[in-house]
Amino acid sequence: MRSILGRTTLVVFAITLASALTACGGVSSSGTSGNPGGPTPTPNPSVPSVAGNFDVGLVQISALEAATRAAFGAFGSDPLASGRVHVENNAGVREMQANINGALANSTYAVLFCSFSTGLAACSTVAQVTTNGQGNGEANMSLTGGPFAGIFLVQRAGTNQFVTGFPNGQQGFKVSLEPAGAISGGLGAGFSLGTDTLREGSVTVQPGVNLAQVDGAAANATYAIAFCRFGAGTAGCVAAGTLTTNN
Repeated sequence: MRSILGRTTLVVFAITLASALTACGGVSSSGTSGNPGGPTPTPNPSVPSVAGNFDVGLVQISALEAATRAAFGAFGSDPLASGRVHVENNAGVREMQANINGALANSTYAVLFCSFSTGLAACSTVAQVTTNGQGNGEANMSLTGGPFAGIFLVQRAGTNQFVTGFPNGQQGFKVSLEPAGAISGGLGAGFSLGTDTLREGSVTVQPGVNLAQVDGAAANATYAIAFCRFGAGTAGCVAAGTLTTNN
């Protein structure tokens, strides 16, 4: 799953690897969403990335609504009490960690990063988490390059089990915003990449609070916000509001 800000440009709910990743994409406020089915846009090297943070809960794929769940094909039904993926960038030092609580006991889970541009076709394993007798475990992660936009996917024995997300607003979701034009590999076919710059920004979803903030974006501009399901392209995007900047 992902979310988006867009004008005649796109700003992605993503995080730089100068930090790390997310769940997000973009559409334009004019209603233009690129060229569906066309070639995948490439990042614009003139658009600087933003060093930000990523703090998102893990959810069971089996608990997702059907349209979002469809992107993951076959999936398992392992239990999960809670879980998080946390990435923090401090003075150029990147700290990345995944933790799982109340999953299957004494088991090994693989944590993968899957970009929006490639979907499940080219996921990279970034960590392995081994649970104890209570089904709890944590591990540091490693992912180089970027900036990226995508999801973290957790598998056991090759079967998809958990994914970063925010069902029913019960778990906190906070990610830094990243200019879409700076994303490594782009966002996939159908998404146009703009050139607006961004000093910093974030998206927060938690019970009672759904907030998008930007600083240093285009002045006196209106950005459209959309939520886009992972793996569904522009057809999976739905409008979620607008954001207007000052001068």
